[in-house]
Amino acid sequence: MGGRALTDSLGAVTNWSFFLLTYTIVGLNRDLILGQPLSLLPVVIIALASTFLFGWGIEKAGTLLHLPQKVLTSLVLLGTLKNYGLAGGLALALFSKKTSVPATVWVVFMIIYIIWLELKFKRNR
Repeated sequence: MGGRALTDSLGAVTNWSFFLLTYTIVGLNRDLILGQPLSLLPVVIIALASTFLFGWGIEKAGTLLHLPQKVLTSLVLLGTLKNYGLAGGLALALFSKKTSVPATVWVVFMIIYIIWLELKFKRNR
């Protein structure tokens, strides 16, 4: 098996694992998410701020320091994207099902942020 095929296979396994974990956490916390959506508001605000605002800040600082675009992109991704899937899985395994909800909320914003960065990158080409 070639290196490219192995990378593609691992990517698919990772994506499906991520999906199954997120689906499980959302399913286990369905009543909380649908019944008390305002209880998620603090997590949503923190997720928005730490993803989009922090990413914007890193980008502005990198621009002021005249960093190359490749380095700047790496710094933005490194500074904003964390392993929320692992955090949610560990929270689910080690604590109660409700402790995994913040990681799942962050996953939603992480996906939106990745899409936003991709659109932004395509627009700036």
